[in-house]
Amino acid sequence: MPIFQAAITSSYDSNQEAILIADSSDYVTNTQPTHAQAKFDGNSFYRVDITKPDNSTFVWSNQVGADVTIASPSLNIFDGSLVLLPSDGSGDYVNRVISVPSWSDEDPYNHSGYFWQVIGDGITSEPAVGNPEWTIVSMSALNAKYVAEETLQITKSAVGSGSFNGTFVDSDGNTTISVTSNCGSIEITDSSNYLNGEAGHAQSDFSDYRFIRMRTPSGRLYYFSSVEFDDLVIDQIILPASSGGNTFFYQFDEDIDTDGVYEFTMCNYPTWNNTADYSNTEETIVFYNGELYRALLPSQGIVPENDATGSWELYELTDPEDEYTTRYCTCAKIAVLCISTYDCLEKMVRDAYCKIDTDYCNDDLLCENKRLLDLIKLFVAIRSVEYGVNNNQWEEVANHFQIIS
Repeated sequence: MPIFQAAITSSYDSNQEAILIADSSDYVTNTQPTHAQAKFDGNSFYRVDITKPDNSTFVWSNQVGADVTIASPSLNIFDGSLVLLPSDGSGDYVNRVISVPSWSDEDPYNHSGYFWQVIGDGITSEPAVGNPEWTIVSMSALNAKYVAEETLQITKSAVGSGSFNGTFVDSDGNTTISVTSNCGSIEITDSSNYLNGEAGHAQSDFSDYRFIRMRTPSGRLYYFSSVEFDDLVIDQIILPASSGGNTFFYQFDEDIDTDGVYEFTMCNYPTWNNTADYSNTEETIVFYNGELYRALLPSQGIVPENDATGSWELYELTDPEDEYTTRYCTCAKIAVLCISTYDCLEKMVRDAYCKIDTDYCNDDLLCENKRLLDLIKLFVAIRSVEYGVNNNQWEEVANHFQIIS
């Protein structure tokens, strides 16, 4: 019978100088009950990492201390990217996934912060120090079924050009915000062109300020941020773009989240660089000592704070929405239908089929079949949402969700 096996799929996007990495482990078709996807829950051990040629490692994990915290596989199977930094060289990049389910009677498991290996067959006792039926093993000694790695030999060749612009749209024109395959979370990828030729706007310059605001269908606001604000409570602390990590996740809360339109706004500002020649050919805004400053004149080496040369001014907004019209910010929307609508559709299809099966040739009775009519109305509403999204008609999409709810 097929047993669980960790697997990884990775590739290199030379245009964006980014490593694309996905967990392709067999959570679904393996036949071990103790290794079903649901067993890789919040008590499991989950880690995806990239070791660079200089032996530094970037880590995504559901454990404390990761560069980026991610959901466990029971909620979301990892699929992300790492944009290489200007300082990252050519060479071998080792990409790895480690995925160990939580304890449930057999095999190695993550339990109480340790990996445990069962001694013998048919063991049902709980792992514990002193229990002769279990032994602790190190991460490096884990069975190969829980670890997979792949090496990419990368030659950095892309040359940055143009000016910086923030975006949620990739080079193929696709929005890089989506619902994960099991509807456990929303995956958000910052696709801004950090590979550009603008002075003071290299990826390493974006070392402090990244901010993402999500508005749910109910109007609730959720904040991702790498900086603190006096008037906002940050829901999820994230790293700035200089880290190389550009993918984040929002985990759905079944008690408060509903289907509908989710809106995202994102702002990234470079930290002031004393060596950069700010030519002021485009509106330039920088982050310095906890404040944003707008360039008024070309300058190099002039500290924005308390500037007496007229080169910089404090960047203050009269209307917060004005911020999202600058090149440092961007907006996107997605429609979510999988929290309840698709389940409802599936149930209504089953109910309607039972009626059709008995009255298939009697059109008059079918027309009086309320379950069938409700199904048709729901199906039309769902397709209308999909058409509205494709045509960027978000007001209509919102109206269609009013019908669905």
